[in-house]
Amino acid sequence: MSGGSQAPQRSETGFLLRAVLVAFLWLAGVGLAGVSLAALAGPLHWTFLLLTHFRPWMAAAALLLTLLALGLRQRWWVLALLLCLVANAWPVAVAWNARAPLDAGSDGRQIKVLTFNLYYGNDHLDEVRRRILASDADLVLLSEVLARHAPLIQALAAAYPYHALPGSEGGQGEALFSRLPLGEMIRRRATESASLWIVQAEAAGRPLELFLGHPLPAANSALNRVHSAWFEAAEAALDEVPPGRPLLVIGDLNATPWSPRLAALMAKGHLGWTGDGLGTWPSRFPRWASLAIDHVLVSPGFAVIASRTETWPGSDHRALIVDLRLPMQE
Repeated sequence: MSGGSQAPQRSETGFLLRAVLVAFLWLAGVGLAGVSLAALAGPLHWTFLLLTHFRPWMAAAALLLTLLALGLRQRWWVLALLLCLVANAWPVAVAWNARAPLDAGSDGRQIKVLTFNLYYGNDHLDEVRRRILASDADLVLLSEVLARHAPLIQALAAAYPYHALPGSEGGQGEALFSRLPLGEMIRRRATESASLWIVQAEAAGRPLELFLGHPLPAANSALNRVHSAWFEAAEAALDEVPPGRPLLVIGDLNATPWSPRLAALMAKGHLGWTGDGLGTWPSRFPRWASLAIDHVLVSPGFAVIASRTETWPGSDHRALIVDLRLPMQE
């Protein structure tokens, strides 16, 4: 008799568990489908654009929910979630395929590039200076440089033979330090709040073009116009780069490689992404849970020797350090 009484109880427990899982599937599935559709409309509104940065996590959620739907034999949900998986995974796969090739040779000029959003309130200047000099970078781009950071800027100017962009643009100030000879500098003021800096340099016996900047994050309608204008200026400037000239796009671009604006810039310029898929902001989060918005993008011909991030004091961004190789001029 006791065995017979336990069977209905187990059956009732199983039924209840299945009902809970189906309810969870519906709630999570509807939510994921909604944000996935909104992300597809990213170019239409800044709120949708922000969702595009989270596509890797949405793809992972779609995969897990698909497995749950299979287990529960919810066929229509399997189909719907597979569509969500494709919608989110495809832009990530395209970005991953656009990564710059790994270095496989020994000929050419090695160039180490460092980009770091210093953060306007950073007071750990001595430690940041020490970290920058220890990196042994050939090109250093700092963002959010203010007058209060003058001791750091002066120390780096003394350590590097070439420098530009003195960080005089308020909270959007940039500062560039270089071991490579620098030439003409052009400023394209996309808006009053963001500039595209085009700097001529020389490396491996040939001219090298640098696109530098820090477009504000598209966090509201006004900031979205600033963000969009910077990328429009960068796309227009690509048309002016002489064919075959090496190009680096460096900075805190406030965009992931699978977001529409950065993806469009990379596609137009045939630019390679040098990251590893993990994030640089916010630095208080684990790298897998943060966004890849700080970049060193390279034109064809460059190869990546190594790429890494480091967490430095006083900033909510990680420093991105990329070792590149550029073949010598033939």
